[in-house]
Amino acid sequence: MSIRSTETLQGMATVFPRLMPKLMAWAAANHVKPSGPEFIRFNVIDMAKGMEIELGFPVTATVRGSGEVHAGAFPAGRYVFMPFTGNYRDLVGANATLQQWAAKKGIKWKVKSSPKGDVWAGRMEFYLTDPGKEPDPRKWKSEIYYLTLNK
Repeated sequence: MSIRSTETLQGMATVFPRLMPKLMAWAAANHVKPSGPEFIRFNVIDMAKGMEIELGFPVTATVRGSGEVHAGAFPAGRYVFMPFTGNYRDLVGANATLQQWAAKKGIKWKVKSSPKGDVWAGRMEFYLTDPGKEPDPRKWKSEIYYLTLNK
């Protein structure tokens, strides 16, 4: 379940406090419980113009969205995965490191260019640590996933 939004890099810091309460209120009203950690799925990225994202959480059963809440699924395929420990604002650098590593290994992403920016078939970050429960950002854990073209 997710809420879609277009954000600038600078605006990403406000995404969770703005959208997660709406998503959780919808979930409570519709008796839907998260089955895993919160995530951001990056659908389109143009660092100069903004990013089309989905902020959400996974569920175990098929659920129909309503209003601004959408149901969806992550595409099947082979993903590159990278765990990360540290402040969530440092994930930009972690993504750059992952992309550089993949380029050296010949790994290609399932992404295409468009006038709106790079359209990603599968690029997500999962946030495993709730900053409200763990105040030390050096201990925050997350996971980065990229869908590859490689078999």
